[in-house]
Amino acid sequence: MIIRSDKFIANPTVTCSIIVYNQKKWIGQCIDGMLEQVCDFPFNIVISDDCSTDGTQEVLKDYQARYPEKIKLVLNEKNGGIGANWATCCKALEGGEYVAFCDGDDFWSLPNKLQTQYDYMRAHQECVGTTTGCDTMDENNVVYSDHTKYDDNPNPRIITQQQIWTEFSNINMGGVFFKKSIFDKHMPFDAFIEYGFPVQDWPAMLIMAGYGEIHFLPIFSFTYRLGHVSDAHPQDFGKLERKMLRGKKMYQYLHSLFPTLPYNDAEYDRYANKVLLQFCIRSGNYPMAKKYAKLCDKKTVREYCCSTYLTFQMYRGMKKMSKSIRSKKSKKTAS
Repeated sequence: MIIRSDKFIANPTVTCSIIVYNQKKWIGQCIDGMLEQVCDFPFNIVISDDCSTDGTQEVLKDYQARYPEKIKLVLNEKNGGIGANWATCCKALEGGEYVAFCDGDDFWSLPNKLQTQYDYMRAHQECVGTTTGCDTMDENNVVYSDHTKYDDNPNPRIITQQQIWTEFSNINMGGVFFKKSIFDKHMPFDAFIEYGFPVQDWPAMLIMAGYGEIHFLPIFSFTYRLGHVSDAHPQDFGKLERKMLRGKKMYQYLHSLFPTLPYNDAEYDRYANKVLLQFCIRSGNYPMAKKYAKLCDKKTVREYCCSTYLTFQMYRGMKKMSKSIRSKKSKKTAS
């Protein structure tokens, strides 16, 4: 179902995308971060909900009723997962020279984020997209910031497709701003749906980097929320296993688009085994931890500790103690 007013700005300069699923606690802050943008051009917001069951849709409908000229809703009839939801939202975007993104559990914290990226893109036509740094917020709403981290390198820099391919964890959708004509021409939305991509930000950046320059702006434009269950961070072992299988299909598809990027199934399987092993250790699932420790071809202390239940529990205790110490140091630094 689509909820769209006749007042909706259909041909803005920038069209913004939000995807959401069961994020009632945070979606208002995400939408507010967009509505509070200060810029000298019109923009609209398209929000796609993936069949939320926690009251998120009621919040969305309230915002749409209050801001009919700004907000259009796409309420999916069945849950498709994060990649499919994102692709559905992108297909529903209307007009715009540029497109900007944020996930429903994150939020833009820089009031002139859109204006800054728009001005930069207009001045650098070689760019097909930009992204930025971010602050992080934990489950207790404590924000961790290090606004000195770019002091030694305060200039924008190019992120190559090869860097994106090998540095998976450094991409987040909240800072992404694309040239829409290139985005619409080259983004394979149907593949995100067909293969059930388990993430959307990283493959989108990778694909766009194949058709022009991606520039990283050394600013902090949004806040990324950590420490909660989501499609991107499942807390169920079966869901994580399925996510890793979908991830393999995603990698295979992306490699078919860009064959010069190095990939083989064995390397992905090693990566998946390590991810699943780490999850089993965190969740205390000894039988599955023992299974995946055996599948890891390179054995470290972690893998050897999973050979018996006693050493498994000792290793978990040491990890918890180390995490607690790091957390106390981070909170002290943040304060």
